[in-house]
Amino acid sequence: MASGRSEIDYAFDLGDAKYALEHTVIEAFDGQLRVDDHFTKFIEPIQAALDRQMPPSGYLQLLFPIDPSSGMKPSEVRRKQNEIIAWVKIAAPDLVQEATALKLGRHKCAEPAKNMPDADVTLSFHEDVLGEMGSRLLAIRKAPKNYEELRVARIMETVRRKLPKLAKWRPARTILVLENRDMAISNHWVISEKLEIALEGRSDVPDEVWLVDAALSVFWIAICLRRDGARFPYDDAPVRHWEFNSSELSS
Repeated sequence: MASGRSEIDYAFDLGDAKYALEHTVIEAFDGQLRVDDHFTKFIEPIQAALDRQMPPSGYLQLLFPIDPSSGMKPSEVRRKQNEIIAWVKIAAPDLVQEATALKLGRHKCAEPAKNMPDADVTLSFHEDVLGEMGSRLLAIRKAPKNYEELRVARIMETVRRKLPKLAKWRPARTILVLENRDMAISNHWVISEKLEIALEGRSDVPDEVWLVDAALSVFWIAICLRRDGARFPYDDAPVRHWEFNSSELSS
């Protein structure tokens, strides 16, 4: 490593050119990945008990706060899970009857829903228009009200930490790789928009910024968000993004 240069994730030569690369996982808000893990563990027994056990005429959604088990002891978590399972078993048939009545009456209104007493949990019925979702139960969450502001703050923190390290490698071509694991409230357009806000006025903007969307466990998608100051430089190219099977990538 040359004197004065910072540690980065990867540096390599390609032909006569040198490249410097830095990678980071981005979150929509602070602690999102930790909260995602907690939520997955919280809903697993609920979905195991109820998914594909619902009335076959449609599917139901359970809407939770962003971290429904926050502050709970293990015994409290198990009790809350059992309470939700018992409540859904009672509420689901009533929702289906209500939805059937609304359909027969040809009323144009929102899908019927019920709120769980003394809990921030909502159950809603949805028609199975594709014919593939009957008897399913899907668990989803409400995003924080100011999550877009929180996203900007997280990306600003990312560029504050990563870009000065990359800039020390110039005149090598500098590349920032952002990894996204969130499928619910993130996509390449939103991330790019917030990235532009975070980069405004900076003198250490990298030559290229790439997004690797790893929200799906098998297929990852790589998209160039920025190249030499241009956003989405490959939008008019025959190939706009690159898809990889993560199981075939060597570590």
